[in-house]
Parts: sequence; structure tokens; C-alpha cells
Amino acid sequence: MEKQVVDFAKKTNIPIVSTFLGKSAVSETDPLYLGIYAGIVADKTVRRYVESSDFIILVGMFLTDIDLGSNTANLDPSKMLTINSEGSTINNQSFPVGLELFSEITKSQLSQHDRSCAPPSLKARTAPFEEKEQKITAKRLFEAIGTFVDKDTVLIADIGDAVCGCLEVLTHAPRRFLSPSFYSSLGFSVPASIGVQAKHPELRPLVVVGDGGFQMTGVEISTAIRNHMNPIVIVLNNSGFGTERPMMDGAFNDVASGIFMNFLEYSMAAKVF
Repeated sequence: MEKQVVDFAKKTNIPIVSTFLGKSAVSETDPLYLGIYAGIVADKTVRRYVESSDFIILVGMFLTDIDLGSNTANLDPSKMLTINSEGSTINNQSFPVGLELFSEITKSQLSQHDRSCAPPSLKARTAPFEEKEQKITAKRLFEAIGTFVDKDTVLIADIGDAVCGCLEVLTHAPRRFLSPSFYSSLGFSVPASIGVQAKHPELRPLVVVGDGGFQMTGVEISTAIRNHMNPIVIVLNNSGFGTERPMMDGAFNDVASGIFMNFLEYSMAAKVF
């Protein structure tokens, strides 16, 4: 559906916005691509534009709690047409016509959309990273990560702060982003990098994972080495399961360093492997 969506957007001048699950399904360097919508997690300008739209066409999207920003999305169902593999819904009425409906819509004679009120594209908002002597912040960290991403990079984000931070990191070709955003499977990213290079050895995975997820499956780096693979792994160390702390805090959210890293600093892990 990627080509059909892009062709439709160019024909009508209607901007494209993705969800967690749809990131990099279309080219993020396209001037019509605005970024990610995920409720309160989204960029403020993108969120405001989406939620104030007269009408939204959701292609291939399922209304999951993750895609809706843990139910913080403010979307009016009466202004939405949802089309996916299970059918289509409009005005709270469902019909057994799925993605083929979108194919018919693209054939229609539609007028050009006025984009004057739309926010800048994601590419336009992605300013060059400047290495200044400033405090290290989460925003600047992910801006720096973006400098390592090119058309031959597959960005793989584990669940939690890693995936939220990677939402605004620009990928340079379609299908260059992976994340367990549907099942929220902690520890997905390092093994996923092995799968990526097994299938596409010409691409290089860039993994962003928290210390909690890394302790679950990080030792699979040894499998990558054994198979002559070269993923880049960035560990976000906040000494615990940070995403879960606001839900219910307690000692169970602290990562027990003795399990894996009592004798090893994360910064030295590369030398060990």
C-alpha cells in the first residue's frame, strides 16, 4: 500500500502522518510526511494538526492502545474513515470492504488540499546536530543518534523510552524501522538486529535499547559476532524499568545489576564481546 498512499497524498496534497506501528512504512524524507501521531507522545504541532483536522483517512491502521498514545489520542470517530485488512469503518458503521476500498478512492477525481496550515515536514524539522558544549538531554541524545542513520541503516528501537525517543529520528528509506510496538515485547531489539542482517546483510542495524531490555537478551550480541554481523547497540541506562515506574513504582522496577553487569560497565561491554 506504500505506493498507493504516497500517490494519493501527492495527487491531493494531503499530508501523511504515521503511527508507532506505521513508522517508515512510507519515506520519511517525503515533503508530505509530517511525522508520528501517538496522542500525547507525538510532536505538539503534529498532534494539534491531526486532532483539529476536518477528516482523517486511516489506512492499514488498527486502533491499538500504543498507537493511540495509551489512550491519550483525541480523535473524533465521526471524522474518520478507517480502512484495514478487516474492513472499513465510517460514522461508527462497519463494512466488509477493506484495503481495496482505498484503491478505489485513489482513482477518484479529488481536489487539491490546502496545506498552508500544516506544520513543516519531519525532514524540514530535523535540524543538523551541532556538537556544542551543552548538557546531555534526551532530546539531544536522539538528535545525535540521528546523525548515524542513513539509507543503509535499519533503526531498531526496543519498547519504552527507546521507541518514544526514536519516533522523531528520521529514517532515509521506507521499511528502515523496527519496534515491538504492538505487543510491547521488552528485549526485542538485539535479536531483531540478527534477523535484519541475516535477511539483508547489506544493511546495518542500529539498536536503541534500555538497560532492562538489554539484560533480557543482550547476550545475543555473541550470536551476531559468531555470524559475522556488526550491529551497533546503544544502551540507555537508567538503572531500571523506567517506563513502568509511573504506573506502579517499587523495588521490582530496579534492574538487579548483579544478574549480568555487576562486574561490567555497559561502556565496556563492547570490549568484552
